[in-house]
Amino acid sequence: MPLWLEQVRGFDRGMSGLLLLPIAGMGVLATPIAARLISKSGPGPALIIGTFSLTVGSLLLLVFNAATSVIVILAVGDVLGIPNGFNNLGLQAALYEHAPTRQMGAASGQFQTFRYVGVILATSLLGTTITSDGLHIIAVILTIISVLLLLASIPTHRLRHVMRGE
Repeated sequence: MPLWLEQVRGFDRGMSGLLLLPIAGMGVLATPIAARLISKSGPGPALIIGTFSLTVGSLLLLVFNAATSVIVILAVGDVLGIPNGFNNLGLQAALYEHAPTRQMGAASGQFQTFRYVGVILATSLLGTTITSDGLHIIAVILTIISVLLLLASIPTHRLRHVMRGE
């Protein structure tokens, strides 16, 4: 997003940073809600909400073009911030729930490694497609991945309830 905001929309770095604040702000607001949900129901519902929001946010990126209003950019940022709170906490809770205690350090290390490798690969891909069409391609890829994550989250949530006898 920062690259697209600067290259396509022509915003300076400071304005691009301000336009991304809703993503961080919504992530901060979503985190305590996700924490309460995870405490009550485990990581499954948080992951379902997070991946559903990621799917919606990814689809909303398809409306971005060189003339997209600042209000729309901020609104889409709000939607994209929700997965930050729900998925970050949900994935960590799922890790702690499923990884054996004796392997927690290795599992946590792998978890973080895969997150950073994903970020590096995504940033590399985004750097090569700084156009609205390129952003739309990324949005489609993100939507497909989000739907797959959503489908993977639902059976995990159901499995937990079956194992608990609910």
